[in-house]
Amino acid sequence: MNNDNDWVDSMTVETIGEIWSPDTEPETWADVNSDWPDEPFELFGAATTSGTFDYFTKAVVGEEDKIREDFEGTERDDQIASGVSSSEYGFGYLPFAYYVNNPDSVKALSVIEGGGDGVQPSLEAAQSGEYPLARPLFFYANDNKLAESATVQEFCRFYIEEAGKDYIASDIGYVPSSDSQVQDNLDKLDTKISEMS
Repeated sequence: MNNDNDWVDSMTVETIGEIWSPDTEPETWADVNSDWPDEPFELFGAATTSGTFDYFTKAVVGEEDKIREDFEGTERDDQIASGVSSSEYGFGYLPFAYYVNNPDSVKALSVIEGGGDGVQPSLEAAQSGEYPLARPLFFYANDNKLAESATVQEFCRFYIEEAGKDYIASDIGYVPSSDSQVQDNLDKLDTKISEMS
């Protein structure tokens, strides 16, 4: 949200979906909630080629790639933040890594799911699964290459172990894997390698 937005601090996943859905496509904030300004939305988000776009549409609208067309989409997170920050009625979504490194450029909303309390985006809330819109990242290895190459196996092991290190958050802004996630992924890798041997 734009930093000057003083009428909303939290939203349900359903309300966000209503705003972004091509089926409802409200024109103004007041169309969604009569307590909000009778002013048109200015929407900003990830380009349709982005994994962030795929995740957001599935998690919020309910169907991957389904979204209203009147938003400005880009692969550049700074342009999303710039668009929202320059429009009093701007609303957008962008990766947490950008937000955490530029906390004064836009206002983050708490997100409510299932009638619970709103949850602010944070590394801790994303890691615990408490934040409803935390996007998982996946790493895939070709089975044939994994079976053939000890180097590929060691690289996968290295990647999984590094995903749990502190610098993932401090230097990159991504959510590090928990110790249990790291161990679970290492166990899965070892199981896969042994099945292929």
